[in-house]
Amino acid sequence: MVFAAHNAALWDMVKQSVPLLYHAFRLVQMTLNNTRSMSLLDQIYETIPSVNFSSAICQPLAAKLRVLPVADVGWSDWGTISSILRTAQKLGAFDTVFARLDKSIAPPAWHASNSFGSVTSLAPFRGIS
Repeated sequence: MVFAAHNAALWDMVKQSVPLLYHAFRLVQMTLNNTRSMSLLDQIYETIPSVNFSSAICQPLAAKLRVLPVADVGWSDWGTISSILRTAQKLGAFDTVFARLDKSIAPPAWHASNSFGSVTSLAPFRGIS
């Protein structure tokens, strides 16, 4: 499934179909500037329910959604930094994406694990373009 939507529209869908999830992420947003943010975020994330996007969010709002055929659309699972960089490499945009990611590395606890372990810097990726 490939979908396109405005950020506000997606959050409105979450708010309508899974209000608990919406409010949990609002707490995350409010917590980000707090000096104790990491411990608070851990507490919030422990309570967030696991939700299937298709069945829990899209399906209840199916009457409001549209399906359009789109030719020549690729897909990539961007669950890790390494998968983003592999896609960027295939598209010839590695250096640009790498530079942007290198400036925006989040604290280690918030990175998905990949073949390099938890990513705290992009050092393992340097020179693979």
